[in-house]
Amino acid sequence: MSLLHEALKKAEREKGQGAGGDPFVDTVAPPRTSHLRVTILAGLVGVSLISLILLRVFHQQRPVVEDPSQASLASVGQGSLLARDADLYLAQGRWSNAEKALQKWVLEEPRNAEAYNNLGLALKKLGRTTEAYEQYKKALMIRPEYPEAENNLGALYLTLGKIEEAGEQFQKALQLRPEYAEPYFHLAMIFEAQGKRERARENYEIFLKKARALDPRGLDPRGLDPKLIQEVRGRIEALLLSGS
Repeated sequence: MSLLHEALKKAEREKGQGAGGDPFVDTVAPPRTSHLRVTILAGLVGVSLISLILLRVFHQQRPVVEDPSQASLASVGQGSLLARDADLYLAQGRWSNAEKALQKWVLEEPRNAEAYNNLGLALKKLGRTTEAYEQYKKALMIRPEYPEAENNLGALYLTLGKIEEAGEQFQKALQLRPEYAEPYFHLAMIFEAQGKRERARENYEIFLKKARALDPRGLDPRGLDPKLIQEVRGRIEALLLSGS
């Protein structure tokens, strides 16, 4: 059994234990009235990145939304208020609350691709993968060129063990947005689990390069924690040593 499938089985077992069992990276789409904000959950397959560091650091220690007091309430509509509430719930890992807010949001704005993308994320965290798939597909029907939804659909495929389909989604996301860091991280996970050390190392390095391009200090301003950067560098060193 490969490392990737072992990780997938572990994630499947943890679904029934509540939030926190998903080892893959998801991107929360920014509502149109707010700055870019991203919720990331990540982990590596069969290595140290598969555990609580990415699960806790990404989502609990790094809030993905600005202080609501910074928004001008006089200038936002009901949909935007629901979006803001949903972002807060997603940042706190309160998936059921997020789903309720997002269900209201899609009713309020049925042509809003971001709403469906984020609803898919909440449903995935609740273990409702079929419904999550449907929401991601709706988002892509409304906005065919939507890299966040492509990335999230790829992460869902990883959860389901559909490695080939996942890889295709990550490639689509990169075609739409070459500077997008997260798909490279996912691809590196796949390559490492497949024993393709050189390709895994290359994708980890590209991931770090893209993150540094977003922030010269080497941090992704959308929520990537310094501990993640350190962990990825550690994986690169380990892959170099294993190949020597």
